[in-house]
Amino acid sequence: QGCVPHYSDPDGDGFGGGQESACLCGPNQFFPVDKSGDCQPKNPEIGPGAREVCNGIDDNCKNGIDESGAKGCTVYYADKDGDGIGDSTLNKCLCKAEAPYTATSSGDCDDTKAESKPGAIETCDGVDNNCNGKTDEVGADGCKVFYIDKDGDKYGASASGACLCALGGEYN
Repeated sequence: QGCVPHYSDPDGDGFGGGQESACLCGPNQFFPVDKSGDCQPKNPEIGPGAREVCNGIDDNCKNGIDESGAKGCTVYYADKDGDGIGDSTLNKCLCKAEAPYTATSSGDCDDTKAESKPGAIETCDGVDNNCNGKTDEVGADGCKVFYIDKDGDKYGASASGACLCALGGEYN
């Protein structure tokens, strides 16, 4: 009465496999541990106390292989628009890419539009296409040349031309 289940521990990792057990008042040479759950009782590198490693094996006996945060993982960013650049605020350290965590580069300013990402060509569309915090910059694709008209006669100096997406300021 008052016994506690004890388990055999062939690999000496401090956890029993659960198959061989006895209810004892204390450990003995055949059943030395009172903790079970070792999914590989003959491998001291694998057991409930082990760290998960990216190796295709359930190292920590949690019924999962290569879980998030495993040793040797790579940081992947959520890439909902599939442009290869992910959202820096949504990431996981994984052994391999898992949707939506598929990008290894981050910095996408709008992960719902594939045409908006660092290095994209800025276009005249009211959107920050290249993720630099500015929209419709000078020289954007689709721009039109406007000139400074200081005297208001609707004719500008040819040397003052700038390719803009819209009229603004002293350009008209």
